[in-house]
Amino acid sequence: MIRARVLYSKSAIGTQILLTQDGGSSILVDVGDGTLRDLAEAHFHFDTLKGILITHEHADHTGGLFSLLHFLKHVPHPAPLYILSPKPITYLGDFLVKPLMYSKIPFKVILKELGDGGATKFKIGSLEISFFRAAHVDFESIGYSIRDCQDGFRVVVSGDTMASQKLIRKVKGADLAILESTFEDGQEKFAKAFGHMTTSQAKKVGRLAKKAILVHQVPQEYFKIMNCAVIPSD
Repeated sequence: MIRARVLYSKSAIGTQILLTQDGGSSILVDVGDGTLRDLAEAHFHFDTLKGILITHEHADHTGGLFSLLHFLKHVPHPAPLYILSPKPITYLGDFLVKPLMYSKIPFKVILKELGDGGATKFKIGSLEISFFRAAHVDFESIGYSIRDCQDGFRVVVSGDTMASQKLIRKVKGADLAILESTFEDGQEKFAKAFGHMTTSQAKKVGRLAKKAILVHQVPQEYFKIMNCAVIPSD
């Protein structure tokens, strides 16, 4: 069985979800600001981390990657560490080399681009990982379906996306769906303009899974000072 823990998930600040297989591997889906702190405070065993799955390269999903990689240089960590991200990768590779990564990472890091024309499924330990296109903006975006090959337990993480037929197909029958729910009901215009779901839209999709968790809300106290304060034109 896969145990899910949402370490933190607020739109424009940070998003990080920890998935741990009972007695086995751990993977992170997205690694936003504060991920290292969140893991340390959770007394995480860093040697179990086998992969980092990036949904897209917006800063609230990647801002904690450099500090996490730097920390992993100083603790025992078995190779390799997989980092999966949508194709084309724009800047994640810069975190692995000089001048940003100013000393060598002492274990193998495998950075893989996910997109058309490549493999559609990957194995990390006994976790089978597939991806699907998400309907977001700016960067190429994907969601993930992660299945425990030992018992078939399946988790779907939407990433940032509007509701779509691809998302609906993946969520249907999943044991757990972790779905973005960026905007409150009544803010459908913002959700469509920026490639997100409202609470009601996410709940509707979530009912197709056995259990759903909603994440990635905009902190309402920040709503008026973010870009979405300007109502997009039709």
